Formats: sequence, structure tokens, C-alpha cells
Amino acid sequence: MKPALVSAVLGSETVAEKLIAVPAVPETLPSGAPFPFRGLILLCAFTVVLGTLVLQGLTMKPLIRHLGLTDDDPVGREIRIGRTHAYSALLDAIKDDDTLAGKLLRKEYGAVIELNTNQAHGAPVDEVPGGPLRRRAIEVARQRAFELRRDDVIGDDAYRVLVQELDWAELSAGGGRLD
Repeated sequence: MKPALVSAVLGSETVAEKLIAVPAVPETLPSGAPFPFRGLILLCAFTVVLGTLVLQGLTMKPLIRHLGLTDDDPVGREIRIGRTHAYSALLDAIKDDDTLAGKLLRKEYGAVIELNTNQAHGAPVDEVPGGPLRRRAIEVARQRAFELRRDDVIGDDAYRVLVQELDWAELSAGGGRLD
């Protein structure tokens, strides 16, 4: 019932959209006489459009808050479910690999599953396990690589390889995020 009320209030925008065509009312009739009440029609249309958009804009947030409506993030919930199932399948595919890489991947991907099944963490749906920590550590490593190049400990080619590795690591750690 509450979402229907919000939809009804928003539905009046379609009235405003239809009235946007009112300025197309001609100034004169085919006979050359002025279009009767054109100014009043324009004023009424402008008032309805302005009132509808401004009034809705100013009242929609308080109305939603008053009704207690919240966004339960259905897409985020589906991403978490999908991620949990996909990474579980991934873990199953590497369960018999006893190499160091296999053990590290199982630990990391297990953390992804835990992060997505336990929503008490409150982490954003696009955050990776340890993302903020990884990004801070990568920034320190990037600074150290710069210092090594500046002090001629490593050459340009080695520096470019290191920076590229750090760029990839930063991207996999959610590099575009602001912490």
C-alpha cells in the first residue's frame, strides 16, 4: 500500500510531461486572430509543471521517510547470492590442489564467500576482502618502487614492470574506490 502511494504521487509527473507541449499552441488562429487565452493557458501550464516538479521534489524524500520505506538493495542481494554460489563452485574446482597457490586461493576465495554470506559486515557489495588494507599496502609499495627508481637501484624497464604489477593489484583490490 505504501509503495503504491509513492507511485501515485510520482504519477502526476506524467501530467506535467503532457503540459510541456503547451508552448506549441500557436499565437494566432488560421484566420490571423490571436489565439484566445493563450497567455493564460501558458501560465497555467507553467504553474502546473513547476508546481508538480518542485512540490514533488521537495516532498518526496520526507514522504518516503515518513512511510518508513527503505531500499532493500535487491540487486546487491542477488550479487551476493550469485557470488557465493560461483565462488563455492570455484573452491570445489581447486579443492584437491595442495600447492601453495591452491591454498592461498582457497583462503582468499573462502573470504569472498564469508564476506558475501555474512552481511553483518556491512561491506559494500563491490568491496573485496581486505580491499582497503590492500590498497594502502599497494600505495606504500608504489612509493617504494618510485624511490628505488629515483635512486637508480632499478632501471626504467624494471620500474615499469613493477608499476604495472601494482596497477593490476590495485585494480583487483577495488582500485577505483574512495576509502
